[in-house]
Amino acid sequence: MRKNNYGIFFELCRSIARIVLPRFRFDNIFVNDEPTVYISHHQNMIGPVSILVWLKYYLRTWVLSVFASQKECYNHYMNHTFTKRYKWPPIVAKMIAWPASYIVPWIVKSARAIPVYRGSRKIMDTFKISVDALLNNEDILIFPDIDYSDDSTEVSDIYEGFLHLEKYYYRETKKHLTFVPVYSNKEKREVHSGNPIRFTGDKKFIEERKEVAQKIQEELNWLSKI
Repeated sequence: MRKNNYGIFFELCRSIARIVLPRFRFDNIFVNDEPTVYISHHQNMIGPVSILVWLKYYLRTWVLSVFASQKECYNHYMNHTFTKRYKWPPIVAKMIAWPASYIVPWIVKSARAIPVYRGSRKIMDTFKISVDALLNNEDILIFPDIDYSDDSTEVSDIYEGFLHLEKYYYRETKKHLTFVPVYSNKEKREVHSGNPIRFTGDKKFIEERKEVAQKIQEELNWLSKI
């Protein structure tokens, strides 16, 4: 893991968050000399907040592209998060969504997060930025939950697409990428990492991708019981 390379605004927000939010302790986090992809359970923001606020090391986090654009962020908050999910009255949703749609993309940019363009050809931009970061020895943090609003302790279904990073990274380096499950225990306020998981290259990528995804999910669910 590299030392801090976040922007000033993100650091300011993180300093404020450390004053008002409960502290999480990191226990035996796997640290590798080579670039690593950390995979965690979202848990309705518990995962991202606990890791990004309290981990002293620098990570490039995958973030949905809507949160990197003011217009898209506003539409997402107004048409989904605040009105449909939280059932807020439109006038209240608008009062919160408008300033948030400016602040959130600013935080995302300052955190040097990597936008994820789901359902778009621009997803290739996500992989290009990610591979470039890995080649620059920067670690990546990904929350692959299909239902990121699920606050249960165990991981249910996850997207497997992020595992294509292995294919693109191997193409550039002839080395297998290291994936490390990381779990935030909201009851104990602890963050643990599991065993590193790597592709072997002994099978076709599409076949081994399913096996690696399954191993990651099982490891996360094992960590949830520690």
